[in-house]
Amino acid sequence: MGKIILNDWKKIPNLVSLFRILFIPLVFILFNKPELNRWFIILSLIIFSLLDNLDGFLARKLNQITELGKLIDPLVDKLFIISFAVNLMYYDLIPSWFFYLVIGRDLIIMLAGLLLMGKIKEVPASDFIGKMTVGAIGVVFLMSVMNFQNLETIFNLSLQICTVLIFISLFNYGYKQIRKMK
Repeated sequence: MGKIILNDWKKIPNLVSLFRILFIPLVFILFNKPELNRWFIILSLIIFSLLDNLDGFLARKLNQITELGKLIDPLVDKLFIISFAVNLMYYDLIPSWFFYLVIGRDLIIMLAGLLLMGKIKEVPASDFIGKMTVGAIGVVFLMSVMNFQNLETIFNLSLQICTVLIFISLFNYGYKQIRKMK
């Protein structure tokens, strides 16, 4: 793993990633204010996702890919997903088993990533399957906020697809990291 340089936080993609941290308390505020419309919650999820894509695009376009960025980008993603899931669970908008599955996946990936960083000397990167899984989780979260639970068949199908992707992504992540250690 390359060095995390102190001045890397000043690079534009890393500033965008750090800005996204502000969305974590915003999610709690929006969920806890009944007078605020659920569309603000949906808008925060969409803006967060767009900024997530923007920081990656800028890092590549401006040739500002840094070790700090490789570390904080997925960390901010996971913290946001966890904060969103906590609120959805608290307000009974997602089934408890799905909440624990999403949280478990992210905790396993974060802990394994920290352990592997010491052994393989690099921050484990997300891949296409991981990004698809996060996208599927986002779809379930959106459907939950939009009350798609009432369309039970569609909502349950989305939960099932997302669940399969979560297990595939965990297996894929583990397999790739074990291969790197050899």
